[in-house]
Amino acid sequence: MRIRKRLKSLGHVLLPLDHPVEGIMGTVITAALMAAYSEPPVHLGAVVLGTAVAVVVYWLTHVYAEEVGHGPVEGRAFAKRRLMSTLRKQWALVEASFLPLIVLLVVFALGVRPSRALLVADLAAVLLLVVWGFVTAWRHGIRGLQLFLAGLVAGVLGLVIVVLRALVH
Repeated sequence: MRIRKRLKSLGHVLLPLDHPVEGIMGTVITAALMAAYSEPPVHLGAVVLGTAVAVVVYWLTHVYAEEVGHGPVEGRAFAKRRLMSTLRKQWALVEASFLPLIVLLVVFALGVRPSRALLVADLAAVLLLVVWGFVTAWRHGIRGLQLFLAGLVAGVLGLVIVVLRALVH
């Protein structure tokens, strides 16, 4: 039973399904950042560190924007309880970056050149966007062809990043 709970917890970290909007944003941001690092020579440490730092900055920016958008509470710019809730909710943006970065590191550890490992990680992010599209549509009661199209649209948006990467480099 403990193993099952741990696997479920790990699954939640790798795919934070409770907050799909933030998950989609985090996946798109991660894919775009990784694509920006694809100019040879690719330095894996720079990709991972740069992407992780940038995603955390995006997270903090989203938290700040949401808090400012809510306005002050009792004369205070930020209400502690609301701020903590926003930090937790928006954390899914950071969690969504974990899977593509893990794919990058695992593929590289298997002996694939850094530039190819980066491409595989970007394609994993595209696949993750397809999953986000399906999950989000499913939760809204969409079924059949429309469900398929929702996943397809999300995947196409991710592929745009990969294609732009190829055109730029």
